Amino acid sequence: MTFREIRLEDRDRIEKIRSASGLPYTAYAFPALFAWREAYGLTIALEDDFFVIHSEEYGGYFRPCGERGRCYAYMKERPEPFFFLTEEESRFAWGRECGEDRDLNEYICSTKALSLIAGETTPNYRRRLRRFCRSCRYDMEIISDRHRGEMEEILTAWEQEPDAGGREDLDALRELVSHREALGITGLFLRTESGERAFIVGYENLPDQYTMTGFLCDETLPRETICACVHELAKWVSGTYPYCNLEEDLGLTGLRQAKSYYAPLYYQRVFRLI
Repeated sequence: MTFREIRLEDRDRIEKIRSASGLPYTAYAFPALFAWREAYGLTIALEDDFFVIHSEEYGGYFRPCGERGRCYAYMKERPEPFFFLTEEESRFAWGRECGEDRDLNEYICSTKALSLIAGETTPNYRRRLRRFCRSCRYDMEIISDRHRGEMEEILTAWEQEPDAGGREDLDALRELVSHREALGITGLFLRTESGERAFIVGYENLPDQYTMTGFLCDETLPRETICACVHELAKWVSGTYPYCNLEEDLGLTGLRQAKSYYAPLYYQRVFRLI
């Protein structure tokens, strides 16, 4: 099999194969594969009913996607690491070491809890949400083509900050904004009475699970803005998706603490074959 770049025209084939395989991880969702292809050095070997992703950043492969027997045979034949095995698959290991990769575990939250309709949340989340609502009056709009220019303005402002971290995150978010329709990206745009702006975007990961994947705001808005955006987006999708996937924390202490504020119901556990 020959590895090559991931292209927009691959979306339908990749989604069809992934859907049949039942792999739950949002890392396999086409928007994630496309947006992060540069940052993680992702390439794909794609056939009619089978594909494999290689990552330069990880120094190995994603668990192949397709007919289970063929996937297992592919992993048994190669000594390189494989990521995104399920807990059940970790028990096979084929004589190799296989363990949980906590940095890649995905945070799964109740959509109704995030929207404060029902369920448990943390005091930190509720307190930050109240603080933002007291300090800012705002309106929410469903993202459409007319918001693209403003979203790109916010992105550009952050990209021009000399001390701004997360350049790869900004690059991935720009891909999502630039190819919003082709990738199936949806979301909300927040505008305060004083004209400050924020946006949050996501996509369907599974029929019952929505992935919140990108957030950005004007630099003058407080840190609590993200809580308001998560809350509003959860309300917006709560009638369709009972669960929200907040992706992984990559082992970053600050990100892990921030995601814990949303009181995940469980973690979509990821295992790595070494």
